[in-house]
Amino acid sequence: SGRIDRIDVHPTQGVRIIDYKTSDAARTPEQTHRRARSEWLDLQLPLYRELARPLGLVGPVSLAYFNIPRRAEELKLYAAEWSEEEVDTAVEAARDIIRNIRNRVFWPPGDPSQYGDEFARLCADHALNRTEIIARASQQRGTAAG
Repeated sequence: SGRIDRIDVHPTQGVRIIDYKTSDAARTPEQTHRRARSEWLDLQLPLYRELARPLGLVGPVSLAYFNIPRRAEELKLYAAEWSEEEVDTAVEAARDIIRNIRNRVFWPPGDPSQYGDEFARLCADHALNRTEIIARASQQRGTAAG
C-alpha cells in the first residue's frame, strides 16, 4: 500500500525511515532485499525513500527495520547499510519494472517467490517443469493472438 511506518528526523543525524516487522525470526534489510549484495529481490525500503521525497525532509536518509518479536528483550533495529548509489540502483530497478509492464514485457519469468502465497499454484511455483509450462503458455498466447 506504500505506507511508511515511521520517519524519525534528527537535526544533525538526518532522517531515518523505519519499517516495523513482527517476527521471531528477524531478517536484516540486506537479507530481505538483496541476493549476494548485487541483485535486488525486494524494493520496499528503497522505494520508501522515494515516497518520502515530497515531504521535503532535509539531510541524509537512512533506512531500517525495527523487529518486534514475542520476547521484548529481543527487540532490535536493523539499519540498512546501503550507500546512496546502491539505493539508486534499486529505484532504477523499479523504474525498469514499470517500463516493462507498460511495454507488456513479462519475459523471462523470474524465479518463484521465496514467500508462499495464494498465487503459488497459479504460477506453478513448485512445478518441476515450471519453465516448460510458462513457455508453452506463452506460445499458446502468441498463437491465439495471431
